[in-house]
Amino acid sequence: MPVAPLDRDRTLESMIRFDREERNSPKWRDWETKENHKYAIVHDGRLYPVKEIVSLASGAPTSSFSGGAQANGLVRKVGFNVEALHLPTEREVQIALHELLLEQAPSAIEPALAYETLADQFALPQHLRTKRMENSDALHWQNRVRLARRKLIDLGVIDPSEHGRWKLVLRTARSGSKNPW
Repeated sequence: MPVAPLDRDRTLESMIRFDREERNSPKWRDWETKENHKYAIVHDGRLYPVKEIVSLASGAPTSSFSGGAQANGLVRKVGFNVEALHLPTEREVQIALHELLLEQAPSAIEPALAYETLADQFALPQHLRTKRMENSDALHWQNRVRLARRKLIDLGVIDPSEHGRWKLVLRTARSGSKNPW
């Protein structure tokens, strides 16, 4: 069910209401650390749950619209920043990397540009882009993207023959290969 476009003032009022009535309730305490909340509105140094704010601002129940792209798009249209709270799942990164390589095909992409482009697509804040892995000095985000690349290589989707350049395997129309998804 589509949600009517938001009004900036009502959205601000909804954030004030959330701070006053909901933020310290058991339901919303530490919500930003829970994996089921993927994105947050960032306003005046505070984080707000996107779907809840859209619901408060629009009057639509949260069950009547989707989170993610739909809810994020609604609040971005009225001028609010939305950022990821956590790194995307390995599967999400794998799909996004495949889509990026399809856009670039038949050209290759350098890893640094892939990391940056995908981080932008997922609206990763700087602290998630530069978060270090627990037992090494490697960046967690880059490791997640490299793991996605490795899985796509294993599926026969990415050509591993050129070091430092990522590209799709080129196939003829008669290859009969199955879609890896």
